[in-house]
Amino acid sequence: MPTQKQYDVTLQNVRQIDCKIAVLNYDYTLLDEISGLTKSIQLNVNADSDIRRTADVVINLKDDISKNQNHAFYWTAGNIYWFDKFIQIYTAIKDIRSGEDVWVNQGIYCINAPSISYDAASNELSFQAVDLVSKMTGMRDGQMQGTTTSIPADSSIKNAIETILLEQGFNNYILYDPPQARTVDDINIDAGGTAWDLLTQLRDINSNWEMFFDVDGIF
Repeated sequence: MPTQKQYDVTLQNVRQIDCKIAVLNYDYTLLDEISGLTKSIQLNVNADSDIRRTADVVINLKDDISKNQNHAFYWTAGNIYWFDKFIQIYTAIKDIRSGEDVWVNQGIYCINAPSISYDAASNELSFQAVDLVSKMTGMRDGQMQGTTTSIPADSSIKNAIETILLEQGFNNYILYDPPQARTVDDINIDAGGTAWDLLTQLRDINSNWEMFFDVDGIF
């Protein structure tokens, strides 16, 4: 739920929007931070899409070095230090009364790598981002290797989902027992399919059940 401060600043007639990007390791450990004045930002949430959260961001960087001095200039052309990491996007509206930036967590994403650009003349960074489901759909990872992957009939749906998540490197999750708790038939995914193909078949055994990542990267 939004705080009172977050609600109040959205009502301001004039809004200065800032953006900061936390660069995270795969265990969500903070590696570094990039910040700047937002030139444009489009954040989309679509509950009908497997990849619910997407973002298009253009920011004017505040300086030419990152917060962590050991990784200076790592967003310049040809340097892929953070392109394969997770990022957490925060936006802020400056409170015109106090001068305080009121920050909002907009979620954890993967960079949509082909879209990244950096303009050294204007110190401008732009990129597209997609939520962590992309790590399991084949967009950024998630292909099932080897032979056909099978889940036998009468398997626990909850346990099968947990196993897949752990195999894909995700250990922050909340899983509920669905009304239909066990698989009715064998579930088979051919080699070249994805972890998300398997997960969606398990999800769809129960109508209207959902799977997604929240803004803190919890499945």
